[in-house]
Amino acid sequence: ADSIGYHPLGLIVFAWLVVAAVLRLPFPNSWRSRFPAIPLPLRGAGGLILVGLLFAVWGARLAGWLPSPP
Repeated sequence: ADSIGYHPLGLIVFAWLVVAAVLRLPFPNSWRSRFPAIPLPLRGAGGLILVGLLFAVWGARLAGWLPSPP
C-alpha cells in the first residue's frame, strides 16, 4: 500500500511491461492466427499518455502534493 502512495502509476507501468514482454514471446503460428497481438508501442498514443502521466506524477511530487520516498 505504501508503494502505491509513493508511485500511483507503478502497477500500471508494471502491467504494461509484462503485457509487452508476453507479446514478444515466440508463440506458434496457429496461436497467433487465433489471438492476434495487441500492439503496445511506447511511440503510440497509449505510450505518450503513459509518459505524460509519469511526468504529471513527478510534477505533483515536486509540488508537494504526493509524498516523497524516504
